[in-house]
Amino acid sequence: MSETEVKAVLEKVKCLSKSAADAETDARNARNEANRQTTKANRADEEIKRLESENAALKEELQHSKSASKTSKTGKKEAEILLYACGYSALTDEHKTQLDRVAERINASSDKIFKVDVFADSSTGTPSVNERLAEKRARIAADYLIEKGFDANRLEVDSCGTAPCTIGCPEHNRVVAIY
Repeated sequence: MSETEVKAVLEKVKCLSKSAADAETDARNARNEANRQTTKANRADEEIKRLESENAALKEELQHSKSASKTSKTGKKEAEILLYACGYSALTDEHKTQLDRVAERINASSDKIFKVDVFADSSTGTPSVNERLAEKRARIAADYLIEKGFDANRLEVDSCGTAPCTIGCPEHNRVVAIY
């Protein structure tokens, strides 16, 4: 083999070695990206499981709220209980249906005053945040009743903050109770 042929073979070997090194780098990068994607997918699966569990718990609370609102009593008056998800104050369609029933009942009632007690969960959030949340829930529920024609002078609204709920279902402390 001539010197030129040897140089050509060496150049070819060098080229093949560089290609092999480049291919190895590409493969390593692809494995790293696959590992990142797998980790991301695993985190997404965990988040889905957490959200499904939270959704199931909220459905259970809603079911409990529906049954509690039908049977709760304080003294002689029935209490309508609106159960909220932690941290929420917006009225759901279920809340609106309940408040529509309340508006009908209290508009037809001879009772002078109806009490709206509003609570926030003491096990989450700070006392000041919970107080503001309870006040917001109270304002939204009272405003809805007033929109439905109820006389605001006949509503006594009390934001109880994180005080224990003594109406209906004391184990739940994210409620608006109207009685």
